[in-house]
Amino acid sequence: MADISETIKSLLDSDAGDSIKSMVNSLSSGGGGKTPDADSLASLGQLKNIAENLANNHSDPRTNLLLSLKPYMHGGRRQTIDGMVKMIGAVNIIRAMGYK
Repeated sequence: MADISETIKSLLDSDAGDSIKSMVNSLSSGGGGKTPDADSLASLGQLKNIAENLANNHSDPRTNLLLSLKPYMHGGRRQTIDGMVKMIGAVNIIRAMGYK
């Protein structure tokens, strides 16, 4: 469980696309030219779901509402909205991983 939370934290703290690409590369290069086993295929499937959810996060109505309010807020509240948008993204990632 700690690995999942660290992965989610790293995805939210950095550029998600680069993180996902590096994770996919590490999974695919781990076989050393061998055929991938069931665990790595399952991990790649999970990464695909996570990437799709990250892409769909911009079409989330909650995210759209928060981002539309952001220009009308002052400094501290803008940062709070950014945090809320990241939290919605984290919840979407957790749901994509199969946790409810």
